[in-house]
Amino acid sequence: MESIVGQQIDHYLIESHIARGGMADVYLARDVRLRRQVALKVMLADLTHQPEATARFEREAEAVAQLHHPNIVQIYTVGLTPSNQPYLAMQYVKGGSLHAQLVRLAERQRRLETRDVLNLGRQIADALDTAHHAGIIHRDLKPGNILLQPDGAPVLTDLGIAAMQGHETQLTQMDKVLGTPQYMSPEQALGRKVDGRSDVYSLGIILYQMLAGYVPFDGDSPLAILHQHVYEPPQPLSEIRPDLAKITYHVIDKALKKNPAERFRTAAEMAAALEQAQAAESGHPSVAVEIMPPATIVPVQPRSRLWWLLLLVPVLILALCAWGLYGLLRSAASPEDRELPPPPTLAVTQTTDSPPADSAAATVTPLVAANVMAARLEEQPVIDGNLSDWPEVVPVLSAYRVYGHESWDGSEDLAALWQSGWDNENLYLGVTVIDDVHVQTRTDTQIFRGDSLDIQIETNRAGGPGATLNPGTFQIIFSPGDFNAVPAAVFRFRGDEAGRSVQSPGHNIVFQARQTEAGYVLEAAIPWRDLEVTPASALVLGAALNATDNDTPGTAVQEVFMSNVPARTFSNPGSWGTLTLE
Repeated sequence: MESIVGQQIDHYLIESHIARGGMADVYLARDVRLRRQVALKVMLADLTHQPEATARFEREAEAVAQLHHPNIVQIYTVGLTPSNQPYLAMQYVKGGSLHAQLVRLAERQRRLETRDVLNLGRQIADALDTAHHAGIIHRDLKPGNILLQPDGAPVLTDLGIAAMQGHETQLTQMDKVLGTPQYMSPEQALGRKVDGRSDVYSLGIILYQMLAGYVPFDGDSPLAILHQHVYEPPQPLSEIRPDLAKITYHVIDKALKKNPAERFRTAAEMAAALEQAQAAESGHPSVAVEIMPPATIVPVQPRSRLWWLLLLVPVLILALCAWGLYGLLRSAASPEDRELPPPPTLAVTQTTDSPPADSAAATVTPLVAANVMAARLEEQPVIDGNLSDWPEVVPVLSAYRVYGHESWDGSEDLAALWQSGWDNENLYLGVTVIDDVHVQTRTDTQIFRGDSLDIQIETNRAGGPGATLNPGTFQIIFSPGDFNAVPAAVFRFRGDEAGRSVQSPGHNIVFQARQTEAGYVLEAAIPWRDLEVTPASALVLGAALNATDNDTPGTAVQEVFMSNVPARTFSNPGSWGTLTLE
């Protein structure tokens, strides 16, 4: 990153770098004309050639310029740097973010005082009401997007993905997948149209987190978290904080209703309810020095699910009865019908474009291995979805079902065989997928909810694997599309310093997918520069090769998740296998 600290852009003198986000760098600058500090938000150079990113950046300025509220960040001006990067000059808020404050409190095993939580929530709800009246939905409300003045007053910021009435459909479609899973509303997770009640839900999540010490929904993958938002109730706040007033529980419960029609109709209604709760809490003891359990706020500490397990007992009894009846029916079948499949020594047929009619199908027995070798390729393969120009590289099977949910009804009828190679320019992947039913209805970053493939890579293993996602971890997600109306797509995600996975656009990954009678073939070239890696023989990277399956046409709900690593979890690189360059 080329530093611009010390430079002057228009009448703003850059004093220091504050932070880097997914789209922009933020600098502390001084307005030499008005003699005041400002925050200068400069779009990343790699994104300036992407129309969608530029449109989002411009939309932030347009959105915030309409709003005048003490709890919404002010934009002073917009412009271009000498290198033609768009920038926004904004109000500088000195107190840092709410997220940073929650982390500091967690380290000291403390929580905010309840009345302060409710007062902060009331001010944010009031700010949201102003935005909603202007036709703007925030869509990415989270602690990191709430800044704090030195006196503790919140300031709402980062409206870059706000849904504004009247924008083109393509922008709206892009925005549907933007947001942070822990704070997304059920309707946003499902890709449905949202209104102000979606922000009400997100604010409810933030209030729950501040009062309980952790978010109500978390998991080892974005899909797991979104599934909880849509289908699972949160643990009642009264079980975690029995010291609160009844109206406080009511406000949080109402904000977190799955059905938007059951929430507060407006942010103004929620603000009024929070004001009542704040008054009610005046008769309750302060919890400002209450010691929290030994855990950080993020990730979420495990909590009891006994209350919903009790609800499942009748369901389990019915399921066992149904299983018994099924067994009786199966006992009448022939012995051949009752035989289970043999253990997986899978022999897979790999088709070519035009095999001779009388030729025997070529078969290969893939490896079942967590640690993979990438072959050194003397010639670059043509990325056309046809693996005929690859050398003889024994494929590795994504053999293990590593994540599931009781609502998923997919069977393990998916086989993904990965071949990997490399040269000085690229990491190459050739994947043969055998799948009897191919379903993909998405073309955005939620393609993992249908049939898709992804590779997770950790590049900085010199000191051993990391325990959390970090800037050296990447996830490349591929979708072949539906070979009809839904186009193929690839997305790059990267870990950040907070252990989160964030989209990292601006890559140069090339890939091609081709449908076959048995499923599909996907071929890709991932530039090493997109992974910030200098390749060399014997280089060891952390890696997991993953595949998802959906057998229900007309939906985009993942039903099976497979990996080549049996103990793989999404956010722990230490649970991944390795990829060694031959």
